Amino acid sequence: MRATVKGTLRALFALIVTTGVAAAQSNVLRIDVEATRSRDSVAGTVDEAVLKFARRTEALTGGYRATRLRNLGMEGAAVLLPPVRVEIRPSGTRSVAQGGDLVLVFDNTGERAFPESYRVFLETVFTNAKATMNLVFGAPALGGEVRVANYDADIGDRDAVAGGYYLPDNGSGEREIRFPVYQNPETAAVNFIHTLLLAYQGNKTYAFDAFQEGLVRAATMKIARTPAAMPGLDRDQIEATLASTYEIGPWYDWNNQPSLAARQFIAPNLRNLPLPAGGSIGGLYLLRFMMAGSAWEKVLIEYPNFIREFNERFYQQPTLRNNVPGLVALGQNVLNALRPANPQVEGRTFADWYRHQYVLDTHLTRGLKLHVSPQPIVFGLGGADFGVFDFQTTFFSTEEGGREQLLTGTSYPIFWNSTFDRLFPSAQDERIDIVASYGSVTPNFPDENAGIPYRVAADIPVLDELVRVHVPAGAVATATKPTPNDLYGTVEGIFPAVGVSYLVRALVGGNVLGTAPVTDGAFGVRIGTALWRSAQPVLLEVQRTSGTTTTTVYSRRVNKAPGSLAVDLRIGGEATVQISLLKGINMTGFPVDPFSQWNPDVMNLAASETLAARWNPSIGKYNLFPDLEPFQIGHGYFVRVPSNRTLGVDGYVAPPNTPWSVSLKPGWNLVASPLRSSISTDRVLVVKGTGFPVTFAEAEGVELGTDFFHFVRGGNDPVSGAPETGSYSPASQFEPSRGYFVRCLAPEGATLTFFPTDAPPTQARASAAPAGHAWRLRVQATGGGRSTQSVLAMSATATGGFDPAEDSPLPPGIGGFQIGSQVNASRYFRDVRRTSAGDTYTVVLDGLAVGAAYTVTLTEEKARARQVSVSRDGGRAVGFTGVGRITFVAESPSTTMTVKVVR
Repeated sequence: MRATVKGTLRALFALIVTTGVAAAQSNVLRIDVEATRSRDSVAGTVDEAVLKFARRTEALTGGYRATRLRNLGMEGAAVLLPPVRVEIRPSGTRSVAQGGDLVLVFDNTGERAFPESYRVFLETVFTNAKATMNLVFGAPALGGEVRVANYDADIGDRDAVAGGYYLPDNGSGEREIRFPVYQNPETAAVNFIHTLLLAYQGNKTYAFDAFQEGLVRAATMKIARTPAAMPGLDRDQIEATLASTYEIGPWYDWNNQPSLAARQFIAPNLRNLPLPAGGSIGGLYLLRFMMAGSAWEKVLIEYPNFIREFNERFYQQPTLRNNVPGLVALGQNVLNALRPANPQVEGRTFADWYRHQYVLDTHLTRGLKLHVSPQPIVFGLGGADFGVFDFQTTFFSTEEGGREQLLTGTSYPIFWNSTFDRLFPSAQDERIDIVASYGSVTPNFPDENAGIPYRVAADIPVLDELVRVHVPAGAVATATKPTPNDLYGTVEGIFPAVGVSYLVRALVGGNVLGTAPVTDGAFGVRIGTALWRSAQPVLLEVQRTSGTTTTTVYSRRVNKAPGSLAVDLRIGGEATVQISLLKGINMTGFPVDPFSQWNPDVMNLAASETLAARWNPSIGKYNLFPDLEPFQIGHGYFVRVPSNRTLGVDGYVAPPNTPWSVSLKPGWNLVASPLRSSISTDRVLVVKGTGFPVTFAEAEGVELGTDFFHFVRGGNDPVSGAPETGSYSPASQFEPSRGYFVRCLAPEGATLTFFPTDAPPTQARASAAPAGHAWRLRVQATGGGRSTQSVLAMSATATGGFDPAEDSPLPPGIGGFQIGSQVNASRYFRDVRRTSAGDTYTVVLDGLAVGAAYTVTLTEEKARARQVSVSRDGGRAVGFTGVGRITFVAESPSTTMTVKVVR
């Protein structure tokens, strides 16, 4: 595999409309117009572009925001989308002094003048909020006049606006905010503050949405929740605005997934596409915005002056805008200045905290992506409703230039209870139909034990992508206990035992505000105090009591947003995993989900040196880096390294006592055990579609191929001095950090669930007895210190063609020393023919070194035939009984042997 990286990535720009609007940042529109001194001459171009963008954004996000408000008990709240920054090119911006206050300039007459009462309201919002804005966000980087114009008629319908927008240059050298007339004053105030903060930055903006959009949103939330900044406004309406478009609320833990990582939150190709059918929310960008705001909100909760200090230091060195390591270092410097004695966020250094927030990963990565967003349903419960959750899926692929394709597919979700027995919800919840990337199900998990909550592990597979989320059934709200708890979640990695119990404690400032027993891996409690409902740092502890002894087995610091808190507490759920690689080619696997989504960082190599590949059965070839997906748990890869090295991969791992799953596409799949110990096949369950779990042995020949394979490195390449090819050999178990080829025969795919030794599979049916061979011959070739083998056989149950229960094709090759039986255009490791009086097999041996000596040994392992003969390359046939042996010196890289058997 001598792949090379295809140069640098192309710029992330695409046309928005035919008038020349291009995407820069996700929430920035850059519009090309002719230079002019007239303010209104460019209005048509700008307004048309923003209107299209606004209506697209509103349509794509309306369903998601409505669902969030309904689940928060705010259904019907008037909420509009936040502002967008607009930049007009070419720029004729007049010279303006750095720093100083903004001075808002309103027209008193003409079509751009606001009604006087509304203009006074906006002026009052700025006057009231300015001190808090300066305190939270820092003084303006660019002071001076900013025109505020009434574009209500141009922007149009209240449901089709982006909330106003800011132009650093309106085409006549003026900075301008264009704003509608909102019917809801709280929405107007929040969005106006957002727009003003964009104006505060002037031309000193961050290059990545994780910083640019995330910091502005977090600051807007902080300001909007400061009563002195928003006097006389309805607090509930402000919260409704923030909940629908600014933050993720209680469910940050559940949504903190690798698919969020992106350089820009809105893919450039999605801006002007028609609205997808089927209720699609049109991709992840709204969730990315909300998660980014929530991430930086966590920092503000612990360091109220963080964004101000961060911005002020950034303004002094704006070249950092494209330098993520520099920005991260700047973040730590700010913590050092604000709290020298303990400069951490949520108990971590800034760099460590930053890498735990997937939405802040700014790398542009490609490949299939899947996100699963669960939300508890807490209103309108009745009857037997016990654990009702809405699972929304977003399935897409990222391509060169940051383009995202909204994909269609089908998922058969697998729900496991705390003992990993499969739960079967109602029929309509056994399948997720994904259209234009979006699909959802809303299962009601049953009351299994007289009202006791329990943990549900939800495996959502689509093709070979799988996301697992844990939710606490019965721990949020039920029909019999309709008042929702405000602290709830799951615990993994605990070991149930007689006489042992677990408890979760929530502490604020050293005081215990609430406790909840952990039952079957789930917990929930209503604390209900005003102190708990406010935003603040919280210490969560898991305590274990055995007899009279209580110990704290896990603790985690969480900066919670206002309101409730949902958490996934993973005891032993993150680690540094050592993966050893030898110089040259390796087939390895990841029992860890790396924090970094950038494969060169994981391999500790430059992008130009990163050679990695994974077989894609959907297209029948290997995906190579940089088109390759980010490394992920349970997947196998071919990688090449220039020297021996041990990777220390930091990330999330399967907690102790916790099975983990891997999804398979139809065809050959490069997989790895998701666990960090050796797993025999009797520890693996297989699930196809809505079926009952079966053992690996029972699935062989039905859902899976009859053999699976590991990779054996070949001899040293004469040029590189390291193995660059190798052989496939049948495997009997899954070793940690090793890749395997597993063939999925089920057209809908299948899922493998790996069970550690302390979590036995309880649901599998007994394995079927393997089919018997009437005759079997093992063919083994050796030479140059290498070995490869194949099996020829006859069976009364075999068919005339390919039989999945009997035959085993070889995985897709990468070159190297390999033997196999040639059947039409395929090469078989195991070629089983129907029992007959005789048959002829064509065996091909590839990867020979010309001039080297080789030996082929043929061994009858069952029911000797009357006569077996073998000839090589059409030469003289040699008969044998029991064992036959051929030795030769290779004259070409390949040789063919004809094996004839008479029974």
